[in-house]
Amino acid sequence: MGVTIVPFTNQYAEGARAFNARLVAGGGDIVFPDYHETLALPKTEEAEIYEEYFLAADEGAIHGGYILKHQPYWIAGQATPAAQFRLPISEGHLDRRFAYVGVQMYLDAVRRQPLLFT
Repeated sequence: MGVTIVPFTNQYAEGARAFNARLVAGGGDIVFPDYHETLALPKTEEAEIYEEYFLAADEGAIHGGYILKHQPYWIAGQATPAAQFRLPISEGHLDRRFAYVGVQMYLDAVRRQPLLFT
């Protein structure tokens, strides 16, 4: 398997919808957003708080995803960038071939923002 973690762009929208359909068919009641940008917390030049969506992709097929919600936190009297690791969901609970995807997504999130919380 060649799963890599990529930013969610419009090119992955159909794959995200197919991923969600597999989750629902497998009995899941939680799905990943199928639109590549958050409308509530978009990333802009002025935004201190914003979200980014990431997907676990393998040649266009999506097998997982997570959201990073970036925001400053006060630590030792100083504003410090941090991120919330939100909605990590993978196909690993439906298909054992993808059992490693959750760990791969977490490690990717920590590389993107070492000060991570859930």
